[in-house]
Amino acid sequence: MDDVLKLLSRSILLRYGCILWSEANTYSELYKDLRSKIDLLKPYFDREQSFKFLVDSFGKKVSGEYKQKRMEELSFLNIQGKVDLTNPDNQFMLIEDYGKLSGLPPPENPVQIFFGRLIKFGMNKVVSRYNLKDRIFIGNTSMDPILSFLMANIGEVQSGDLVLDPYVGSGSILLPAAHFGGHCVGVEIDYNVVHGKSKPSRCTATVRHPDECIRANFKQYGLEAKYVDVLVADSSKSSIWTSHTRFDCILTDPPYGIREKGAKVKQKQLPDFWLLKDRTTETMHYPSKGKYCLNELVLDLLNFAATCLIEGGHLVYWLPVYKNQFDQAQIPKHPCLKIVSTSLQLLTKTYGRVLISMVKIREPVSHNDQSFLEDNYLQNIHNF
Repeated sequence: MDDVLKLLSRSILLRYGCILWSEANTYSELYKDLRSKIDLLKPYFDREQSFKFLVDSFGKKVSGEYKQKRMEELSFLNIQGKVDLTNPDNQFMLIEDYGKLSGLPPPENPVQIFFGRLIKFGMNKVVSRYNLKDRIFIGNTSMDPILSFLMANIGEVQSGDLVLDPYVGSGSILLPAAHFGGHCVGVEIDYNVVHGKSKPSRCTATVRHPDECIRANFKQYGLEAKYVDVLVADSSKSSIWTSHTRFDCILTDPPYGIREKGAKVKQKQLPDFWLLKDRTTETMHYPSKGKYCLNELVLDLLNFAATCLIEGGHLVYWLPVYKNQFDQAQIPKHPCLKIVSTSLQLLTKTYGRVLISMVKIREPVSHNDQSFLEDNYLQNIHNF
């Protein structure tokens, strides 16, 4: 039971957990089976314990009247306790499964029926608190809260972990990491994004509020103590970190050119008349930026993770793919990183993105420990 409770306390995709008392293909079979088990279930039906009934259906929306009818049919259980809809001692679940529909209308009757006692709900209500519509600061590429929580779970973020997003944007990926107790650091090359000076992302807004920034989001959710800092810097330059810097987890959604283009600091050849030859006072300098190809970006990310993750630390990132051309061999590799899982999310009929999880298995020992590609798939992704 402890393991189930732990799972439900972190799971995003599990709606709830139940102790299964009976299952059948029809209601007559279900009721017959429950009648045979009433003596075993009596301890949950006495006067001292309040209760509540819940009816849930998968694959078909049912009316309140239908749910009420099904609950009344269970009166033969002879539950003696009082009804408590707010804080009951027991919640009894009647679950209907109408099967995989594949676009067809649902059948009149469920194909499977389950009855049992609710253990606990999953994280659905917690995730809804992080709805983008209610968030103070969002950007064009703010990650969906469900996907952000999935990334934090796949990265196994624990309380006290140091978590980095090297392409932090509006910081949406770091919020679930902070929710689970991680201390969060971000890097973003665009000064305007970090400080909320870019064009508003909400269609109804014309200007950004002065308080819009990543830190404001952490404060909004009571997570300000988990906010370490966000650096305006180039993630491709490993020199921004000391040689002893180590992170427990790296979670990121690199820019791959659909709504945000990759960029890095790059020296440009400027005309002589643009240069201050006899500068006598300090002036603000904004370094020039150049194009950052996806294959170069991802290889740099893997090299950075191999250096700056602790052993056993996780790298979780998104990689864009053409749906009909992608296979596992095209995932970038590194001798110090082991691929743990890949999950494809379809975005359109043509393309999608893969959520890749890697774990660091050893420290680099030579200059030959570098990331590599087995084919030129990512080199052609600029046509995305």
